[in-house]
Amino acid sequence: MNQIKLPRCKHNYMLRLSSVSFLICASCSHYKYRFPWSRTLRPHATSHPSLLSSFYNISVVLQFELMEGYSRDWAGLVVDILECISGRLTDPKDFVRFRAVCPQWHSIPITHARFAPWILNNAEVHGSGDIQFYSLGTGKIHKKHVPALEGKTTRIAGLGAGLLIGIDCDDKLSAVLVNPLTGDSNALPRLPEWCQCHRGYLIHGFVTDPKVTGEKDVFVVIYGYRWPVGDERLGHIALWRLGDADGWATIASQRFWPMMPQYMSRLSKHGPRMLEEEMATAAAGCGKNGLTNGGKALIPVMESTYLLLNKDRVRFLSQHWMFTDTTHLPQPQVTFELHDLLGDSSALVDWDNAPELQDKVILHSGRDTLCYCHPASDDLARVGLSKNCIYYLSHLTDSVGGQDYYLVKWDLHERIATIVMQIPRLWDWVPGQWFLPTLRKCSS
Repeated sequence: MNQIKLPRCKHNYMLRLSSVSFLICASCSHYKYRFPWSRTLRPHATSHPSLLSSFYNISVVLQFELMEGYSRDWAGLVVDILECISGRLTDPKDFVRFRAVCPQWHSIPITHARFAPWILNNAEVHGSGDIQFYSLGTGKIHKKHVPALEGKTTRIAGLGAGLLIGIDCDDKLSAVLVNPLTGDSNALPRLPEWCQCHRGYLIHGFVTDPKVTGEKDVFVVIYGYRWPVGDERLGHIALWRLGDADGWATIASQRFWPMMPQYMSRLSKHGPRMLEEEMATAAAGCGKNGLTNGGKALIPVMESTYLLLNKDRVRFLSQHWMFTDTTHLPQPQVTFELHDLLGDSSALVDWDNAPELQDKVILHSGRDTLCYCHPASDDLARVGLSKNCIYYLSHLTDSVGGQDYYLVKWDLHERIATIVMQIPRLWDWVPGQWFLPTLRKCSS
């Protein structure tokens, strides 16, 4: 292995590309290059031709430059090669390291492969600021550090669009939006007073993804509901557009869910105060029972009902367990139904009449409000997620009466659930939540 010595420099980064690795200084462009002289990367039909060709061309040039004593400015590596390399990185951590080589690499708008889903393992984050995930792509546990969560206990109240909503356990009106992949964070506007938790009242939320909603903006939704089971009632909903200095719009309406895309659009155009005035006028005109939905809320998490959001339409996914003697049945007994909300009642929807769900991978978590719904792809298929299936996580009884944690899929067409794989023993009785890592910023 031939090496060139690199002067001591605090800006060094190691970049490994297949059997070629570089140690690069982001500020002064010094580098140490390692290359096995007896082997060169040559393109061949069974591998990615453009990728190998890129590596091979780089290796030929570098061999010549090393022998002649030349240096290279790595910030000028052509965009096509950067695209080619980044497109092969399915682990989010590798992609972040790749972009961190130098400011120029970070600023180039190169694309990346769809990151494999992670599973969130924290209901709360304590003083360390560390959040734990399990990656389906690597089969490894990732611990991500978020500086904004250090020195306090934070409850994870919701997630979405690659971001987490954290609420301070000591100051329940203080919330923060964080990206655990990049460490980026942004303090949310102070939550409305009704978010002060008291017995029987819980606060949850989610973040919308513009790719799903069709909106250009990211929205944060906070909602509260009251127990006990069988008498769940929606208290309020707070809606905030990322970057809006005017704060939250509070909506006291149980009809928020089916009209959610329209409310988001109005919030973007008119602001939170005007939206609140519109809602107050509508509530006054509808009379006593006009917005009560029969006095009982159709609440995600409660009654095993979840949201499927697709641009200007919201549909409701309900999960139903079949309580039978499962002593000799290794497969989980569960089914799903799709509903539309019509007035104060719901209508069952046939899966074949939901074209927006065809050829999609649906990720469903028991503690989440929204379900992830993404187009099927080779990247998702490589980690065991195929189209026209709902994937969820469940504790199931093993052969000796214990409990193990599994990834399970429910086929939309076959109407049957099957176990995909066992998840490592880290969850105990805290349910995991799907998380799709992104490089999204927490500010507008």
